[in-house]
Amino acid sequence: MISVANEIADAGYDPQGRSSEDLLDLAESRVFQIAESRANKDEGPKSIDRILESTVSRIEELFQRPHDGVTGVSTGYTDLDKKTAGLQKSDLIIVAARPSMGKTTFAMNLAETPR
Repeated sequence: MISVANEIADAGYDPQGRSSEDLLDLAESRVFQIAESRANKDEGPKSIDRILESTVSRIEELFQRPHDGVTGVSTGYTDLDKKTAGLQKSDLIIVAARPSMGKTTFAMNLAETPR
């Protein structure tokens, strides 16, 4: 990405007779090549068979594991774990409260809880 940015900048400083439109086309195509190269070829529609297979295997895995209802990472707080099933990979946790209510202590306890 940096080399492409340098190439675009160099072309801007030394256009070698190219018009502004040509330089914009060059920049656009080079940036598009970066985006295209990182596109995952496995994206797009998936068959229901693959989705069901992975879903059923995940459900079986969760059923076999003794977890007391916790499917994510335990917080160390039993009541919180019962309500949230633990901290999940896809969750964005926001700890909000008024000043001096214990937000930092709570977050440190979560971070230091043995897994």
